[in-house]
Amino acid sequence: MPPLEDVDPSHMTMADVMSLAFQLWQVTGSPYFEALLVYLGRRHYGGSESDWAYWLFCRIPGVKQWDNSYMYSPNVLI
Repeated sequence: MPPLEDVDPSHMTMADVMSLAFQLWQVTGSPYFEALLVYLGRRHYGGSESDWAYWLFCRIPGVKQWDNSYMYSPNVLI
């Protein structure tokens, strides 16, 4: 995805929006971007909140498998 200042928001696809939110989540670690990704994924592509939370969980660097202790983190929506 090109730098944000080079993007015309009227031509952004949902994949572009989710990519931007994902990049912001990676940089900030903010639960707001995490919640936005889960919400957008569920609303646009379908599936459950748990499906999208797991999708996001699997993209955390260094995570290789499901770890139930992670479910109790305040930054996870499950």
